Amino acid sequence: MSTDCLPSVIQEADDVDFYFHDGGHHFDNIVDNFQQVKPHLRSGSIVLIDDIRWWDKRLLDEDPRCYAAWKQIADDESVRCAVEVNNGIGIALIG
Repeated sequence: MSTDCLPSVIQEADDVDFYFHDGGHHFDNIVDNFQQVKPHLRSGSIVLIDDIRWWDKRLLDEDPRCYAAWKQIADDESVRCAVEVNNGIGIALIG
């Protein structure tokens, strides 16, 4: 899971130009991972969050709040512009 490997990957990175999140489909995981990588994002970096409206009711009884996580990231002070594509992908430009 990303929470297991992300800290060591980030530790070796100076700057991150592109961050893609497509795992840990839950509010806490999405937001926590973004907060971990955020200090390494520079102006012009792209953040892509997949499955921002995901909720498979066959697997989860409760809403995993993926969209709420995306909205929190999109509203972050580091985000210059954020768009949603095809009702499932969030793309943010760091600025």
